[in-house]
Amino acid sequence: MKLEDVLAAYSRIKKNVRKTPLLTSRLINERLGCEVYFKSEHLQTTGSFKARGALNFLLTEHSGSKSFTTYSSGNHGQALSWACTRIGAKAVVFVPEDASRAKVSAIEQYGGIVRRAGHWPHERLEACLAYAEANQATIVPPFEDERIIAGQGTVLLEVLEDLPVFDALLVPGGGGGLLSGTSLVCKTLRPKTTVFSCESQSANDIALSLQAGKPVAIDPPKTIADGIRHLKPGSLTWPVFSQYVDEGLTCQEETIRAAMALVARHMKQIFEPTGAVSLACLMDNPKRFQGQTVVLIVSGGNVDLEDYCRLVL
Repeated sequence: MKLEDVLAAYSRIKKNVRKTPLLTSRLINERLGCEVYFKSEHLQTTGSFKARGALNFLLTEHSGSKSFTTYSSGNHGQALSWACTRIGAKAVVFVPEDASRAKVSAIEQYGGIVRRAGHWPHERLEACLAYAEANQATIVPPFEDERIIAGQGTVLLEVLEDLPVFDALLVPGGGGGLLSGTSLVCKTLRPKTTVFSCESQSANDIALSLQAGKPVAIDPPKTIADGIRHLKPGSLTWPVFSQYVDEGLTCQEETIRAAMALVARHMKQIFEPTGAVSLACLMDNPKRFQGQTVVLIVSGGNVDLEDYCRLVL
């Protein structure tokens, strides 16, 4: 993959996605001892960065298919459902059994059809593959596709428009699509910026893989951040982000909750748990970033209100 792939994706999708704001808070800056900027993809169309990759995939899919399917913890499913309505296509989304009511409802409101399958990504993938074969549907992977990665990388193009120079970039891990696209753009255009992946200590497959220099599998993780419940890095994303990410950071589960509460209190913003992971990693590693200018990618804000209150109150 190259920077040109991301630039082409942005020219394709920018009229249909929001340029999300780069927010900051004086009180949070003072507390953490650094200048923090939040790239606020929780304010994106569909409530997460996933709209970028899904739309770029559909706008470059030339099979003529009008039936698409995917496997998702929720946000990619919403994004695909929204993107399919833009082109008059059908979306069937396989979600985990414990997917939040907010995410399932949103998928349906965007026009998608929801099917539940297991708790782990491989279970959703198996169900999705079977459906696609039986119904001649095109699979839109959450992260294992260069078109998806290129779309997600457009997040960093917008960051650089608003903040041309910064010291560190912190990105939620997960499947690695967002991490791959943004780290590629960052290291290509700003090679001196340090790039960190961010995960919970209980879902640290990317951090372990970066330390080992090869993909490392973990046991099924228990984390409130459902977007990073992966067993190992993606086979397509790993070769990309492993070139550009300097180090993997991890945080405690309770710090994710604290991060959600902190931005609600000082910024009046609602982050979903995965969206708060980059801030949580900064909060658990504050000495690493003293006096620096730090960009945090907020991946999403789709969280059920009852779940949110249970987590932060």
